[in-house]
Amino acid sequence: MPAEAGISNVLVILHYFNGSTCVAVDSQYTNATGGYLFDSLIAGNLVEIAAINLAPGGPLAGYAAAVAMERII
Repeated sequence: MPAEAGISNVLVILHYFNGSTCVAVDSQYTNATGGYLFDSLIAGNLVEIAAINLAPGGPLAGYAAAVAMERII
């Protein structure tokens, strides 16, 4: 089965969760192959694919969100 192609220009937001508060600490757009890199991850970080990506005209328009955030442990 062929691999899916990556999607460029998707806004990805890095959050830090300290147990009671979630704060955005960085953001990036995916590159031409759909890749992104946050190079200073620590336990408690969460990665969000911003909902604006799913809006009409957005890079993920027509897709449905399956997971809102993924926690880095």
